[in-house]
Amino acid sequence: MEGKIDETYAGSLTERVKKALLATRAHDPKRYCEMFENHSEPSGGHGSTYPATIEEIESDLLKKSWFSYEHPAVTAPCIAAVAKLGGKLGIVPIAGLPTHTKFTLVDHKNDGYCELLLEGDTPRRHVNFTCIILGPDGPDNLEVVYTFHPGDPIVPSELHGLAKGELKKGDEITLAYALERGFTYAKMV
Repeated sequence: MEGKIDETYAGSLTERVKKALLATRAHDPKRYCEMFENHSEPSGGHGSTYPATIEEIESDLLKKSWFSYEHPAVTAPCIAAVAKLGGKLGIVPIAGLPTHTKFTLVDHKNDGYCELLLEGDTPRRHVNFTCIILGPDGPDNLEVVYTFHPGDPIVPSELHGLAKGELKKGDEITLAYALERGFTYAKMV
């Protein structure tokens, strides 16, 4: 863990996480389902995953005690929390990968930000905690779940290549081009 956990009474934060999960499900059910599909191995998830069904992951998230987690990759107005829920870390830094490495561009969150997928047999490391990130959404600033995953958060991509039309979903790019554009991590498939 790279951040700092506040292990004082978790009741109010636990209730806040549950409320945000339920609000996200009601507010944007399509995105909510996609978050779980992206992290469920039986559903074909990628990146950091759980060897569990969507329903099992949701049940686990709602049952856990959540603790405040200060991490440099999470900035206001967002907050992070962690719980003891293990999974497989599926994010790798791209610097230092072999020069012939190629990535596929995706935008799984449909927000115009590019992400890299790395196919191959790279083993995933087991971690014993899950991080969830909450933040405001919409004009009423409803607190929702932005993301959750096994392991520490990373600074999200700020590359808007998909929105500008420079790149598009499914494009394959080289390691050199990815580094030149400022990418730092890839999700394993």
